[in-house]
Amino acid sequence: MKRIVQLIQKSYWLRSGFFTFLQRFSITLFGFFSFIILVRFLDVNDFGTWVLYMSFTAVVELVREGFIKNPLIRQFVSCDTKDQAAVAGSALILNIILFLVLSLVLIFLAAPLSSWMSAPDLQLLCYVYVAHAFFYTFFLHYNVLHEAHLNFKASFWSYFVQKLLFLLYVALAFFYENISLSLFNLAVAQIIAIIFSIGVSVWHIRKYQAFRFSYQLEYLRAIFKHGKYSFGTNLSSMILNNIDSWMLGGMISPAAVAIYNPALRITRLVEVPMSSVAAITYPKLVGSDKNSLSNAKVLYEKSVAAILATMIPIVLGVIILAKTIVVFIAGEGYEEAGSILQIVMLYGVIAPFNRQFGNTLDAIGKAHWTFYFVLSSAVLNIVLNYFMIHSFGVMGAAVATVTTHLLGFFIRQYFLNQIIGVNLLEIINQTGYWYKFGIDKLVALRSRNL
Repeated sequence: MKRIVQLIQKSYWLRSGFFTFLQRFSITLFGFFSFIILVRFLDVNDFGTWVLYMSFTAVVELVREGFIKNPLIRQFVSCDTKDQAAVAGSALILNIILFLVLSLVLIFLAAPLSSWMSAPDLQLLCYVYVAHAFFYTFFLHYNVLHEAHLNFKASFWSYFVQKLLFLLYVALAFFYENISLSLFNLAVAQIIAIIFSIGVSVWHIRKYQAFRFSYQLEYLRAIFKHGKYSFGTNLSSMILNNIDSWMLGGMISPAAVAIYNPALRITRLVEVPMSSVAAITYPKLVGSDKNSLSNAKVLYEKSVAAILATMIPIVLGVIILAKTIVVFIAGEGYEEAGSILQIVMLYGVIAPFNRQFGNTLDAIGKAHWTFYFVLSSAVLNIVLNYFMIHSFGVMGAAVATVTTHLLGFFIRQYFLNQIIGVNLLEIINQTGYWYKFGIDKLVALRSRNL
């Protein structure tokens, strides 16, 4: 055990991968436990409203992260040390401006969205979220700086505290009747949790980042120029990933969203390895070999193969046991979600390719192409969902979304092959290598024990 700890401490990949995996896993796990409680405590319409609220706020947060994160890291790791404060300050200015713009948009859209989706409580929740979005500005800023400094441990603790505190509130409210578990209180609990998590980030960042504000127009322009594409990419990506739930809410009801959501939750739980690898490969991809295309090719193929080797057995297991898993997690009344899960889990095999596609193009300075691909996929998904939901109801949303991702997979692989020489057969060979490596290790371990 001591030797394993030493290996983790010495290796960037093991150290970063360990804490990034813990971060992603804790976010997903705590969110999953919260889901298990809420799906049993809230009625179907309230739970559907909460799912819609969380999907809208996730869009706001991810597009802000897209606008700030990769551009900030890219400028931070490539500039002189003396300019790092100016890069951070310039990013913070843009982050605040984006908060103001998106808050106005959310306030303006709150009433019509609430009416269209027949979810009256959604309007108040959107107003409450504006306060949460203000604190998220600093939460995001400090955590991106942690990653720019390759301090994934600090980022892990910040996210861990945020998600843990919210889960504790949900659990206490579930077990103690005198604590209200209303939708309004849930939104307020999120605000309190993020305030504490900011304190954790500030505590860690004081070790290597001086608290002095500075900015330069040069970096404002550079971050904005890069960020506008990653902003558009993340916005299109969130529309792509959430349009099925939104259209179910608008075309059927929040109850349909509630039925659909357990399958999405389980899918996101098994996507943790993808998020972890994506987070730790981007800084290395940007900072090594001056973003050479050969380096991008090798890193893409290796990272996709590593994720794919993990995902294939998980996907197969979930598809086989889908209905049992859904009933165990969500309880009676959600049996229909089992068939939905079997369909959406097929995306788990495609997802490693699509997830690393964006990171790779972003790192080699072609973020605008990622935006075009994701935007076109989002438009296609809207069209397919419209017709599929009309024809097949809730099941149609799952078929439409998986079809969109499958078509996108073929187009993206062809594009990567043309610009950096990515070879699908090499990825398959690398995936096989990981299985062979694992089997050899198990055989060696068994031989030692005999």
